[in-house]
Amino acid sequence: MYRLLSDPALLALVAYEEPTAKQALAFAALVFPAFLLLALVTEKSNRARLRTPALLLGAWGLFVVVASVPWFSNGTRDVSGLLSSVAGALASARIAWMLVIDVFLREGSRIGLSKLARDLLHAVLMIFVAISAARAAGADAQALATTGGLVTAGLTFSLQQTLGDLVAGILLSARSPFEVGDWIAYDDDFKHIGQVVEINWRDTRLHTNDDVEIVVPNSTLSKASIRIFTRPRPLSRRLVPFDVGYQHAPHDVIEAVNDAMRDPLSGVLATPTPDVILASFEASSVRFLVRYFIEDFPRRDVIDSEVRMRLWYALHRVGIDFQFPRIEVESLTPQHSDPEAKMHRRADALARVDFLGQMEHDDVVALAKSSRTRVFHRGEVIVRAGEQNTELYVVASGKCIVTNAQGRELATLGPGDFFGEMALLTGEPRSATVAAATPCTLHVLQAEAFRTVIARYPEKLEQVSKVVAERQAEIESKRGADVSQELKQKQQISLLSRMRRFFSGEPGVN
Repeated sequence: MYRLLSDPALLALVAYEEPTAKQALAFAALVFPAFLLLALVTEKSNRARLRTPALLLGAWGLFVVVASVPWFSNGTRDVSGLLSSVAGALASARIAWMLVIDVFLREGSRIGLSKLARDLLHAVLMIFVAISAARAAGADAQALATTGGLVTAGLTFSLQQTLGDLVAGILLSARSPFEVGDWIAYDDDFKHIGQVVEINWRDTRLHTNDDVEIVVPNSTLSKASIRIFTRPRPLSRRLVPFDVGYQHAPHDVIEAVNDAMRDPLSGVLATPTPDVILASFEASSVRFLVRYFIEDFPRRDVIDSEVRMRLWYALHRVGIDFQFPRIEVESLTPQHSDPEAKMHRRADALARVDFLGQMEHDDVVALAKSSRTRVFHRGEVIVRAGEQNTELYVVASGKCIVTNAQGRELATLGPGDFFGEMALLTGEPRSATVAAATPCTLHVLQAEAFRTVIARYPEKLEQVSKVVAERQAEIESKRGADVSQELKQKQQISLLSRMRRFFSGEPGVN
């Protein structure tokens, strides 16, 4: 250490005059209170930043002591005096910077100063302060410039990549193609899609949906094609492809998907309206694209999954299967589905409907054979208030929500419950909207099938009307209405009249 401080080349920089004790005390009386103030106002999470000014103040004190002790040589004392001036100036500049920029201006956010700009300004300030302090302490300008030039050349040669990242960071900051908080991708790997959490002088940090932080050198970003998903607007269009066979008419596919996407789906914007297009003709299938917009980009995978499930349910209901390249393999133990068992499950479900329980078992089985099973995804509307269809639905699994025309919830239906009996029996428009609260499986009975069976036993219409009228009266009574026996009879007569007109096909019923 002594030989280093006594080196003639280093001493050539210095023509130092020893500061008085009064000057050192005056400096300490000014700077140390400022440091204590900074320590008080700095948040606990940012206390680590106090290490730099603390170390600089410690170095200043050490060099002041060395410069003032006569035991050391004049050369050592001169160099220590120079270093004390530089350390003191840097400590003062650092403390002032942290008080003004980090504390008062909240890390420059009040004046729109980015982190990269802060770092560059801070570096320029510290270099200027160090050179000015050295000059003020008596350093020779020519020798200082020569030494600085050699140091700069050496650093430039050894830090080419780092300097490249620095220049790229400056250019990115100047162009400002993205900001902290934006979602970007810099290549075709979907794992490299992330939210910008930091832009500094060397690299940009991204936080992905996998809770992984990616550190990307700025030089890499400056050469890449960057996709910014949250600019110029936070809207982002998503595409979900699917393939169906050539045997299905395109308009049937598009109609089924458009009808499914009409119902609200969490995360999918209603405007711009989702749509579906025929994208291409493949070797063994027709490819379609569902296009829709989202605002919550971090949830994009979850939203895409919801859309795919909605597609599966919608196409499955109308008998359209997805098409994939297939390899036929002969199985030694083939498994066969049991349509008879499925039919009996539907028959058991229909038999639990109160007014169908008035019919013979064979008639219920006949109704089960002509009925079918449908599946719905959560959020899909099964029937809407005002619609003119005549299907009865029996819930096999899942839950459904019943709402009136104003959107007020009326009831929750579960396995064994049913709805749509008035549409089935009278052809009247739907009085309520029913939507799937969870994925649901429903058995569906149409009026034509019921008409075929009931035509053989017209006397059973009266039994059915009595059961339905009794159940409606019970529902009204639970709601607080006073339903007399006379009113029940009038309701039964009215219902029976409407049923006879509907099943006889008289005009004006619908």
